[in-house]
Amino acid sequence: MASALLVFDVQRRACALPLGPVQETLRPLPVEPISGAPAFVLGAAVVRGAPAAVIDAGTLISGVPLDTPGRWVILEIGEGRRVGLAVSSVLGVYPARLFDLREAPPLLADAEPAVIQALGRRDDALLSLLMIGRVVPEEVWAALAEAAR
Repeated sequence: MASALLVFDVQRRACALPLGPVQETLRPLPVEPISGAPAFVLGAAVVRGAPAAVIDAGTLISGVPLDTPGRWVILEIGEGRRVGLAVSSVLGVYPARLFDLREAPPLLADAEPAVIQALGRRDDALLSLLMIGRVVPEEVWAALAEAAR
């Protein structure tokens, strides 16, 4: 498990990601929709000169879209693939040991898309540790590659 986590808020729900794939956080940018993408994919955006898929964390986690994303968390998830995760707010970077993380129950692992890797607590609130790497479908990556040409 990661030693440091980026903790953020998604509609008053505390979530976290391992710090490793996090490149930066920034204000939301203009997004172009991608036809046929899953409901949680807002579309694509140009972030620092490169295309990135943009995911609504609210829709992804709870099925309820964010009213107004406050920040994007930009992630590099391998093979030069970048994702902007739209969240309500970013709370900070914390040592993982503060959250008493435990493997997610099997029922959560079977959910589609399976994005919750572990559960923990932040003060008296539940904290969901996300694994974002396998969320964006190959068709979306293909559409991004086409748009970049």
